[in-house]
Amino acid sequence: MLFNNPSLDELRTLLRGVPDRDFRIQFSEPAAYDDARLSVVDEICHSAGQSVSIRFYGHYSSTIDCAVVSRLSACRSLFLDCLQPLANVDAIAAMRPLQTFGINVFEANYDQVLRYPSVQAASTLFIGTNRKTDWNLQPVSDFANLRTLSVDGQHKNIEVLAEMGGIRSLWLNSIPRKSSLAFVSRMAGLKQLKLMLGGRDNLDEVSHFHVDDLEVIRVKGLTRLDCSLFPALRMLKVEDQAKIASLDLTKNVALQKVHVSNCKVLEQVTIAGLEKLTSLFIDRTAIEPQALLTASLPPTLTAVDLCGYGLRRDADIDALLRSRGYRSVYRDRIH
Repeated sequence: MLFNNPSLDELRTLLRGVPDRDFRIQFSEPAAYDDARLSVVDEICHSAGQSVSIRFYGHYSSTIDCAVVSRLSACRSLFLDCLQPLANVDAIAAMRPLQTFGINVFEANYDQVLRYPSVQAASTLFIGTNRKTDWNLQPVSDFANLRTLSVDGQHKNIEVLAEMGGIRSLWLNSIPRKSSLAFVSRMAGLKQLKLMLGGRDNLDEVSHFHVDDLEVIRVKGLTRLDCSLFPALRMLKVEDQAKIASLDLTKNVALQKVHVSNCKVLEQVTIAGLEKLTSLFIDRTAIEPQALLTASLPPTLTAVDLCGYGLRRDADIDALLRSRGYRSVYRDRIH
């Protein structure tokens, strides 16, 4: 649920009926958050706790003055997204401990925020890209409570993550080819790994015996994905991979859900013997659907979609799948 540049009346209404699910209040310009509105926002933060996040973004004709956070003493989730340099960024250091913090400022380096005690208390951290991608990630090793980390483009001293056994979810976006990902293999507590953009030929330097959720999306140049390096996988998503021709999943006996989309040269996904597989989604590949359908599909499969062959053929395949008793993965929102 999102409230964008809410009026004072809207904020007062929100305060009277705080949602029982996660929501965000965000502001795109200083005129949208005067003292009166900030006072009500702080009351909302006090009432909703970690269910509400506050985001300052845009500010295309001005800058974000971080002194504004001094008016948000109850805020526990803060996001700063701006093209322009920030003002008074040290004001964040005086905040009470945050549970979630995100920063994405393209025009400048603010890696000093990673040394603020208020930020180092966070369990969820989002670090966005900047023009030079020159943030020093060394201070992240001092985040004792960190469980979820997203890093976009930054890679200086990224290997310090190897010893952070508390991290459960790691999202790496636009990490350059020259930066090794071997450190991921040593992250003892890791369960979820998402790789997006950036470039490399393969992921052979990464293996993990506990990761059960893997996403690989639009990694440029990737020609091979050896899923046997992740034997505990329960969920796999592969999207927008232009050079992967096959996926052998026979060693991933714990797999429950497979989602493959927009892999135009992919001709084969081998799923024989996967006795826990319940969901299979394949879209826009070179796989011959009839060959897959005549093969012996795992009896545990309950939801299957094969699409991306044109409207008429997709409709025929869909009708065949439903006649065999399979539900639709996409329509039932399994993924």
